[in-house]
Amino acid sequence: MNISPKKENPRRKQTISPEVAQLLVEQIPRELHNHAIYRTFANFFALKGLTDLETYYIQRADEEIDHHRWIVDRLNYCDVPFCYPSTPKVEEAFPEDEKEACIFPFQRTVDLEIETTEWIYAIADAAKEECDWETFYWLQKTLIDEQNEEEATSRTALDIACMEDASWIRKSKEILKLLKK
Repeated sequence: MNISPKKENPRRKQTISPEVAQLLVEQIPRELHNHAIYRTFANFFALKGLTDLETYYIQRADEEIDHHRWIVDRLNYCDVPFCYPSTPKVEEAFPEDEKEACIFPFQRTVDLEIETTEWIYAIADAAKEECDWETFYWLQKTLIDEQNEEEATSRTALDIACMEDASWIRKSKEILKLLKK
C-alpha cells in the first residue's frame, strides 16, 4: 500500500485565500486616501468659515479611518501577513468659481463613494468565487452595508448643496444633520 503525504491545507496558515487577502490589502490605501480627501474638504470649508461643513467632512474622514481599521482587523483575524501599502497624494483641483468650488466636494464625494463601493463589490465577487463565505458575509454586513448608507448620504448632501434657494449656512446645517440620523 502506497501512502502519499497529505497535501497541507492552506487554511492552516490563514483563513482567507491569498487572492482575497491581497484585494483587502489593496483596499487599505483607498480608504486612507478617501480619509485624506475628506480632510482636505474639511480644510476647504474651515477656511470659508463654514464650520458645520468642516465638521461634516471631519466625521466623514473619521468613518474612512474606521473602514480601514475594519479591514486591518479582518486581515489580522485571518492571520494574513502584510505591509501597509503607500497612500496616494491628494490632488484635488477646486474650480475657480466660488459657487462651483463649494459644490465640488459634494460631487467628488458621491463619485468617491461609488468608486469605493465598486472596489468592495469586486472583493466580494472574488470571495464568492473562492467560496470564502465567511469573508463574503463579513463584507456584506460591514463594508457593503456601510457603502450603501454612505452613497445615499452623499447623494442627499449633494442635493442639499445644489439647492438654489438656500444660503450656505442653512445648507451646511442640513448637511451636518445627515450624519446624526
